Amino acid sequence: MTHTSKYHGDDLVAVVWLTNSAVQVRAGEMTWEQAARAAWAIEAAKADRVVILVAIDDNDDVVRAWRVVGVQNEAAVPPGKSRKINRCFFELEEDSALDYLTGPSPWTRRRN
Repeated sequence: MTHTSKYHGDDLVAVVWLTNSAVQVRAGEMTWEQAARAAWAIEAAKADRVVILVAIDDNDDVVRAWRVVGVQNEAAVPPGKSRKINRCFFELEEDSALDYLTGPSPWTRRRN
């Protein structure tokens, strides 16, 4: 039997907490995808390996999950800081195979 899944057990999944932007999404000012595509501080090598992005809202619910089809890394020194950090922007694609991930979060809230 041939295994045809596009996801594998060693694929890297990024989990982001959209606690601040959840209010804007609920007010119709942006979508969950727009909120999830924000600049995330993550090491460039790690960001390049991310295959799935999971978004958790301020109520600790997984609201969406997307397939990552590309990433743009930008290294810069943030205002008021002295060292360079990488910020990445994920290019996302809908994938109904990930819909089962939505619902109560199995992960405890943490700072992004």
